[in-house]
Amino acid sequence: MKSSPAPQQNGFSLLELQVVIGLLAVVAVLSVMGFRYIGENSRLVRCTNNLKQLFTACMNYSIDHQGIPCDYVEDIATSQWKYIAYTGLEKYITTPDGRIGYSPPYLCPADKSPYNGFSYGFNGYLTRVDSATGLKLNRVACWQKKSTTYLLADATSTIIYPNNSNRFSPRHRNGVNLIFLDGHVEWKPHPFTDGANARTDPLWNPNL
Repeated sequence: MKSSPAPQQNGFSLLELQVVIGLLAVVAVLSVMGFRYIGENSRLVRCTNNLKQLFTACMNYSIDHQGIPCDYVEDIATSQWKYIAYTGLEKYITTPDGRIGYSPPYLCPADKSPYNGFSYGFNGYLTRVDSATGLKLNRVACWQKKSTTYLLADATSTIIYPNNSNRFSPRHRNGVNLIFLDGHVEWKPHPFTDGANARTDPLWNPNL
C-alpha cells in the first residue's frame, strides 16, 4: 500500500521568521545611522560655508577699517583690545532679514543654544600686543603665519580668550570647526588646546 505524500508547508517557519526579522532590524539600524551621518555631514558643510562667509566679511571690513578685521573696543588704560564684536559686518553680509545674528552665517545649524544669536567666537589672543614686535595683533598686516592661527571657531561666546578655551563648542562629531587666518577651515577633535601656553602656541599666536 502506497503511503500518502506529506502535506506541503505553507508560509515561514519560526526560525525563518526570526532570521527575516533580524535582517530587517539590522537594515533599519544601518539606515538610521546612515541618515544621521548624512545629516551631520550636511550640518558640517553648512557650518564651513558660514565660517567662510564670515571670514570674507572680516577681510572686506579690514580693507575699509585700517586693516582691522572686525569691530574692536580698546581699553585706553592698558592699550589692549579687550572686546571683539560683529558690529559692522552686516554691511558685508547678506541675510534674509538684514540683522546681525540668529541666522546664517552667524548661526551654526548644529548649535542648539547660540550665544545671543551667534555660534562662532573670535580668537581672543588677537586682542593682545605682540611682546616681540610691540604690534597689536588685531591688524591683518601683523599676521605673519596665517595658516596655523585661527580667526573664528565653533564657540559658546563671541570671543575665546586662551584662559577660557573651554568656550570652544564641540558640536560636530565631538569636534570643532575653525577657520584660519589664511581662509582655510579645519575640523579638530575636542579638546585640542587648553590655552595655557598661548603665547608660544601657533594656534593662538600668528607671529611664531
